[in-house]
Amino acid sequence: MSARPATPSAARQAFGNGLDHAWSQAAASLPGGDWMRQIRADALARVVRSGLPGRRDEAWKYADLANMRTMALPLAEAVRVPVEAKAAVSADAHHVSIANGRVTQIPVPDSLPDGFEVLRLADTLDVPSLWLRPFLEPSGSVVDNLNLAFATDGVLVRVGRGMTVASPLVVHNSASLSGTMSHDRSAIVLEEDARLTLIEITGADATRDALATSRLAINLGRGASLVHIRLSSGTQGAALVQDGSVELAAGARYGHVALSRGAGLLRQQANVRLAGEGAQCDIACAYAAPGGHQVDLSITLHHAAPRTTSRLLAKGIAARKGRGVVQGRVVVDEAAQGTDSHQMARGLLLAEGAEIFHKPELEIYADDVKCGHGATIASLDPTQMFYLQSRGIPATEARDMLLEAFVQQVTDHAPDALREDLMAWATRHLLQKEGHA
Repeated sequence: MSARPATPSAARQAFGNGLDHAWSQAAASLPGGDWMRQIRADALARVVRSGLPGRRDEAWKYADLANMRTMALPLAEAVRVPVEAKAAVSADAHHVSIANGRVTQIPVPDSLPDGFEVLRLADTLDVPSLWLRPFLEPSGSVVDNLNLAFATDGVLVRVGRGMTVASPLVVHNSASLSGTMSHDRSAIVLEEDARLTLIEITGADATRDALATSRLAINLGRGASLVHIRLSSGTQGAALVQDGSVELAAGARYGHVALSRGAGLLRQQANVRLAGEGAQCDIACAYAAPGGHQVDLSITLHHAAPRTTSRLLAKGIAARKGRGVVQGRVVVDEAAQGTDSHQMARGLLLAEGAEIFHKPELEIYADDVKCGHGATIASLDPTQMFYLQSRGIPATEARDMLLEAFVQQVTDHAPDALREDLMAWATRHLLQKEGHA
């Protein structure tokens, strides 16, 4: 007599039991005093109660993490992972390295200008800190709570009032995770009128099931400005979730450029709150989803103050059996009169069996606003291909030229000094031949 299949509640209970076991094995090695252990335990209990998000959660409709990760995984051990990605940027920079959720390299304090601080999260958790506590509270997000429960390390950055950091801060985040999971958690605070360029380079390598989460909380003071570049890639065995929040005070500016090559699941989600009058946000993303890979971009832009501005541009390329998802949600509060917001998603299907889904949303409670959205999904334009081939350009080269132009509209949102490096990375990772099949 065959056994009855497990019910969803039984599967969730089994996953929760697995998490409890992973916690019992890892708790003693996690950084932080008693106050932090209580926060971790609370966050873990919330994850166990709800389970991982899946199709029943509208925001995860296309990225069924619950179905992908039905078994809880042990926490990855500390390991020094080679950081090949340092060649991705040629500019002089301050470097941080994170391997399997643990900081392995950080700038020497004496090498940093006064007013610019870069610390390891693990070094700050023994004693409660008032400024850090808001970044370490359980929330309504399952992924955030999972990360909080198991976070082994991260980087804390503060830029003092009126300070401009001339060289970029480059964070290399590498994971080698077959059959394990890793979690890191970071926070960046720019005080009034501060300036910083942040470059994240993330890679997750797994030959079999693995889960990595990375949480980044950003707080921009009045008139502060952050340029945030993110380069991400993963292998088919990895589920990589990059979770973020951005809070903008009056007159603050946030510019974000993301280039992503898919993993088994590469989920990039962000909640941006324009909390102060005149705050501005410009997000531009380009992704490639090769066969068997998935990229899921989920971004909420919350206009909470008058005369705020946001732009969202997402451009994706999907190959056969590759999937791309763009979910852009704009919320305009009643107090946010004079809001100017627009989002555009464009996708290219390179072969039969490729999938791209666009889901734009507008939720508007104010009267005086200018909000719009657009979405297109198509294949390469045969007219443009014919034109290039009629000029003697081979078909493969013509296709590469069109794809490069398609992605370049995103890299053009980056500062001039970084565009060449970003386009070179995109050519290697987003436009390589195996991603076109």
